[in-house]
Amino acid sequence: MPANAPFPRQTRRPVGDYCTCGCVLFLIFLIVHITDALLVYYYGYTFAHPYPRNDLNRTMGHWQRYTWLMWIFTVFLGFSDVVVFCFVVMKSKNDCAKCILAPIGLCVTVMVFYMPFIIESWAETYAWHHGCIGAQMQVVLQASPCYGPANFAVAHYFIGNSPVYTYQLVRQPSNFLNFSLQTIDSSSLATNFSSLGYPSIQSIAYDFVSKTIVGNCTSTAAAPNSTFPCLSGSFYPSNNYLSFNLTDFRANSSTAPIYLRAVDKNWFFSEEPPRVVLKDGDGMTVLETDVASQCTALKLCMRSRGAGPETIVPVALVLWKQMDFASYCDCGHHEGALV
Repeated sequence: MPANAPFPRQTRRPVGDYCTCGCVLFLIFLIVHITDALLVYYYGYTFAHPYPRNDLNRTMGHWQRYTWLMWIFTVFLGFSDVVVFCFVVMKSKNDCAKCILAPIGLCVTVMVFYMPFIIESWAETYAWHHGCIGAQMQVVLQASPCYGPANFAVAHYFIGNSPVYTYQLVRQPSNFLNFSLQTIDSSSLATNFSSLGYPSIQSIAYDFVSKTIVGNCTSTAAAPNSTFPCLSGSFYPSNNYLSFNLTDFRANSSTAPIYLRAVDKNWFFSEEPPRVVLKDGDGMTVLETDVASQCTALKLCMRSRGAGPETIVPVALVLWKQMDFASYCDCGHHEGALV
């Protein structure tokens, strides 16, 4: 190059180009993270409000696919955030900027990874405490934890936060269940035999071979501990619209059959607690499952305070499937199913 030749001009990209590129990248960053936040939000909302069913949990297959989509997107986004923030911090020549970007990147990454767990925990707690608001009665189903008595479980009935009575479910060999009154927990109800809320149904036997139900009730006119046959009917417990057809023979009851049917076809699942809404022949909701807690507990919302067949009979079937879910969730295996 001649001594007097001019140096080649070094062109620099205009500052505006960097600003435009940065704004576009930041916009993409926001859109992707807002999308992830919406996926997690609808996951938590549907988890806390399983009914009425929506497009996400219309079937178990829909819900599982949505859950997988959310987790894959969230994990991919989390690792992408790690790469992006590490690259930005390493390329930055300003020590002050590094001190600011590093903790921000760490917080964003941790939140992305743990947000589904946080939302699920919050949704479960919220639904457990608020899911049955407006219901006349709530029932807490308690199955045995791992290594507990696998064939026993209890159903605690509450009005508000006050316990009223408890039934026990025994899973017997040869395709039988027995659901019987264990205790009356309300002192005011224990002697009020004429109350509609008094649990006079003493025991119910479920025969899974003939799909029949037979119940015995406590006699208030005869000796205090005597019982008499008071209930019969049929039930269809398969995963194809749970239903009951019951007749109550007690003197103060209508002789008209009581018909209950699930709103949705599938009501129990291999890796989820049972979920069901039962309606009577008039289309009124009788029972609705809420959420499970700690694998072994499940809450039901009841629309009546009466202790009639519609309040007692179907609870045993839901508790039976909750026992299977508790065995899977807490122990990692399934008990032998009756159907």
